[in-house]
Amino acid sequence: MGVEADYDTISEGKFADIIAVKGNILRHISLLQNVDLVIKH
Repeated sequence: MGVEADYDTISEGKFADIIAVKGNILRHISLLQNVDLVIKH
């Protein structure tokens, strides 16, 4: 698709949508129902 230069990893100069939750979602998937922070683009 030709977007590898702008997406794929979290690093300076790239775009990302990130969510933050309090806890380990691998152990408690229900944490995704209460997202604490959203960073878009």
